Amino acid sequence: MIKTQLLVKRKAGMTKDAFADYWLGRHVAVVAKVGEIRRQTISIVRSDLQRADTPWDGLANAWWDDAAAVASARQSDAFRAMIDDEANFVDFSVRCPITVVEVNPLAPKAPPPPHPDRIKIVNPLFKLEALSDQAFCDYWRGPHAALNNALPHMNAYIQNHIHPDFRNAARSCDGIAESWFNSMDEIRELLLSEANARLREDEAHLIQPGSLLPMVCREYRTI
Repeated sequence: MIKTQLLVKRKAGMTKDAFADYWLGRHVAVVAKVGEIRRQTISIVRSDLQRADTPWDGLANAWWDDAAAVASARQSDAFRAMIDDEANFVDFSVRCPITVVEVNPLAPKAPPPPHPDRIKIVNPLFKLEALSDQAFCDYWRGPHAALNNALPHMNAYIQNHIHPDFRNAARSCDGIAESWFNSMDEIRELLLSEANARLREDEAHLIQPGSLLPMVCREYRTI
């Protein structure tokens, strides 16, 4: 199984509600015709909870049998129709597709089933320029994950590392972290914890200063 991720921003002049409605309505029906996609989830930034501006308004995750299935899909009319339809709601200038390997530092804690009432945090990561791709992955899944695992209320946590076979592909970020919470109270307690202070200090070994802009999302299963 291989996973692709797509960070998207709504096109200029489109409201957040219209963006969400189009994505979850018309576009989902178009994507469903790409038969190679085995599963898809969509995470959309919650305007009721998101305080800081973020470069993107949502994240689509798709799972495929293998890289060959992705390559085959890209030659199909259904895939081309999907990309064409994105122009109706997506700003292509900041569109960010990546192919990733999932790492679950909290195994066997698996992500919960997508539900719009649950809170999901999406963190696109930008590595320090001095770090190679491999050094970034090793530190993120090693020392940094150990600190992340110590956070209170960390119900589920997935690291998405750029797939080794796709590291030379153009990309706008160096990985995406996904975490799930039952309530904003859990997140507030986490942010005030000593464990979080240690995690924040450790970010200096991993990511570009000031680059962390968490997206507070609702998550939906669409395929």
